Formats: sequence, structure tokens, C-alpha cells
Amino acid sequence: MTPATQQEIDRFWAEELGSTPESLSSAPTIFCTAQQMYDGVQFFQRNRRIVLAAPPKHADRIIKSIRSIPRADVFSVEFVERLLSPEVEKILGPTQVAYADASNFLPSTPSDCRLLTPEDASVYTAFREALSPEELEQSGFNTSQEPAFGRFADGQLVAAANYQLWPPCIAHITVATHPQFRRKGHAAAVLSALAEYALARNLILQYRALLVNTNSLKLAESLGFEHYCSTIYARLRLQ
Repeated sequence: MTPATQQEIDRFWAEELGSTPESLSSAPTIFCTAQQMYDGVQFFQRNRRIVLAAPPKHADRIIKSIRSIPRADVFSVEFVERLLSPEVEKILGPTQVAYADASNFLPSTPSDCRLLTPEDASVYTAFREALSPEELEQSGFNTSQEPAFGRFADGQLVAAANYQLWPPCIAHITVATHPQFRRKGHAAAVLSALAEYALARNLILQYRALLVNTNSLKLAESLGFEHYCSTIYARLRLQ
């Protein structure tokens, strides 16, 4: 990726974590920030540094809790459960987050792919219904997101990809393949078509997948995405 892309990603995550790029680069190897963008707690790991970004009402307790905990033990689902119980509702992760821009993206051949339109609503809905609830949650795939591209085989939608714009310039990508058509290159093709569309609009491609989803991670690597960070997100119960 270009230095400009790297700087933009650094700025994005610094804001997400309630900090600044300068503060993050010089901070201790493990520390807590107070953020007011969301109600959950974000665990962020990059270059052997761990940041816990928490709502202000939880920050003091977290700061006290991590003082005596080895850094290697902090970035784990087990620690998150102990730290935030009973307030934690759901833990998402660990995930890996990777990025690509025009300088490092390695497209597959996007044949038989096109931009989906409102006229495709019925086939798009049928495609979504073929995915299990677990697959939908793990991938974050949502047919309400636009723009979306689909790949067709014999008139059937076999793979789809879309992105959500995270201001100012992050295209957060999700991709899914029909269960009967997997491991045939469809995901790489439709993701490449979507990427071409996003890169033409000067957006940075973001790809996120669970650490246990090795097939998804291999797909991102094959297309040139570069690992940036790992995250665990704890969704808290509303008080």
C-alpha cells in the first residue's frame, strides 16, 4: 500500500480508538483509551501493542484490571469474558483486518459479474436465504448494503459482494458465496469486480474475517490484502 493509504488507515483507527496516530505510536504496549463512538469495548492489537477502547464509564475499571495482567493474556476471548462479565452480551472475534489499495490489490478475472440493481431484488433475497444465520453473522453480509456486485452462473446468482462506506474513505467489504458453488473462484471474481468499482472512487478496501475462518483469510491474501490489525469486540448490554 502507498504511504498515503497507510496514513489514512492510521488516522481512521486512531479516531476509532479515541486517540491520535501520534499517541498510539508512542503509547505503552498495553493501555486503555476512552471513546464515545459506540457502547462496546474494542480490543485492538497491532505490532505487539494492545489498545482497549472503552466507553468512559468503563475505562477506569479496565485500566485498574489490566495493570497486573501479562500482555499475552489480555488479547483473548477468555480475558474479555472475565473482564466485562456480567455486562458483556456478545463477543465478536478474534478477527483479522486487512487493507488494499490500487497499488497492492491483485484482482481475479471478474467475468460474469455485474452491478446489482433493484430488478435483482428477488434473486438477491433468494441468495441471502441460502446462507445460514451463522454465516450471515460471521461475514456481516447484508443485502441492504449498496453498491453490490453479483456473479451469475447459468442465470443463478452464485456469489455477491458489497461494501459499506466508513467515512471518509474506507470501503468495508463483505462477500458471500452460495453454499452449492463454493471453492470455484466465484468469491474472488465478484470481490474483484466490487474492488474495481471502489478503487475507481479512490476508496481504501477493508476486509475483515474471523481468525477461525481460514478460507476467507486465504481469499483476502490471494487478492493482495495486507494484514493491519487483529480485533476483539465486546458488545455490552444496554443499561
